Amino acid sequence: MITTESLSWQKIKAVLRTQLDGWSVMWGELQWTAIRFLRTWEIRQLRKRLEQEYTTLGTLTAENSAPEDRDVDMARRQISFLQEEIDHLEQELITARQEFVRRRIETS
Repeated sequence: MITTESLSWQKIKAVLRTQLDGWSVMWGELQWTAIRFLRTWEIRQLRKRLEQEYTTLGTLTAENSAPEDRDVDMARRQISFLQEEIDHLEQELITARQEFVRRRIETS
């Protein structure tokens, strides 16, 4: 038979469990916010560098009539690399968020 005391204890346990779950979610979201901030900052820095490379390529192309110059080739390679890296980091950020949410759903 369920007594008033055991029913009260079950309510207390349920409230504590809810509190712990809430704190866990908050902590996880704070972690995700920090990760997202740092990765977004990194992507912004790469975009700035990409703009610099485009400027360099434009300057080299305007000054030099020989498009096969080593500096022009290097600028094109750098642009290609930076674009690939930005795409990779953006996709990685999306994948990381999906994984983060999936893990949270599995543990709840």
